Amino acid sequence: MERKNSSKSRILKAAMQLFSEHGVEPVSVSELADKAGVSRGTIYTHYPSMEALYKELAGMLEVEMSKRIDATFALIDHPVERMAVAIRLTIRRAQEEPDWGRFLLRFGLNDSVIREVLGASALRDLSDGLNNGDYRLDGDQITMALSSIGGSTLGAVYFVLEGLAGWRKAGSDTAEFVLRGFGVPQDIAKEISQRELPDLATTEQ
Repeated sequence: MERKNSSKSRILKAAMQLFSEHGVEPVSVSELADKAGVSRGTIYTHYPSMEALYKELAGMLEVEMSKRIDATFALIDHPVERMAVAIRLTIRRAQEEPDWGRFLLRFGLNDSVIREVLGASALRDLSDGLNNGDYRLDGDQITMALSSIGGSTLGAVYFVLEGLAGWRKAGSDTAEFVLRGFGVPQDIAKEISQRELPDLATTEQ
């Protein structure tokens, strides 16, 4: 069982690298097998198709990042600060784990599963912030507000991966701009967005 899990982990890691670089359809089973260091048969044992592999990988990324962000929030009560922290953690992780960042960048806006990486905690924090009076948004603007969070974060990820900005400035600026766009006063948005950033929590495997 341990060997089977090890081969599956190698396949998933290789798939994230190849999918982030080329997309799903151009990647062949042979190319993936070579990258993962396994046989073609081993890949077919785990996955009947590249689409099935992609769906599992995307779902894993969604659940894993959402759990880690939620665990990080254990000591952060305020929805505005949580929003800023989630944006900054996502951008920092993209710089620290470029394959993860490129995967998110490639699929982040065109797949509902990957959008959850950015949207799962943001929806809750938007709702809480509206109820608290922290944000000046109409209730029917939440969907577009979520879209602006995702688009702004992915834009910052692009700049970081291209070496055009470091994660600290990109993360703080993006968080500040998002908060200001939602009605948080500039001085408060800036201060919150420049607070010491906690480490992204780990989760049980």
